[in-house]
Amino acid sequence: MTQTQHTPGPWRVFDAFTDVEIVTDRPTAHETESLVQFKGQRNVKANARVMAAAPELIDALRIQTEAAQAVIDAWERGDLAGAVRVLNASIPAARDAIAKATRRQPVRQLPPDPEGMNNDRAEWAVCCIRHFQCQTGTDWQDAVCDLLGDLMHFCDREGFDFRHELNRARTHYEAETTELETTG
Repeated sequence: MTQTQHTPGPWRVFDAFTDVEIVTDRPTAHETESLVQFKGQRNVKANARVMAAAPELIDALRIQTEAAQAVIDAWERGDLAGAVRVLNASIPAARDAIAKATRRQPVRQLPPDPEGMNNDRAEWAVCCIRHFQCQTGTDWQDAVCDLLGDLMHFCDREGFDFRHELNRARTHYEAETTELETTG
């Protein structure tokens, strides 16, 4: 397999309010690498999704190409069942990559958003996490855990009760994700 010259994936779309960028969660020099920035272009989010899916699409195409050759080889040997198994095994990666590019993947069931603000709230958290990553060099997978641990140290130093603050945060979250009852 040939060595890639592009920034290794995975890449993802980072929607920063009005601007959109493609970033990689592989910290480079203690910060997340921004690959492409978009400012106000038409169809920006759809274009960014396709571009962010490029590493997975390339991988899926490689898998499909290898599977196609294996199917041809198995077919020539008269092993139809083997050909079908190889082909079946190659399909999930292709479907996942296409879904990422087109946003047709099963959408996670998100809690209600009665104020229409929860995406903004999540983006504010992303900004904090990204800054934390720049300061600490932690990777994306560990950033929330590490930040929470450091917030515990902060609470110790500043005299806050972390558990109390966490319970208050949970109360805020529940208020922000509870459907408003309408009277009819």
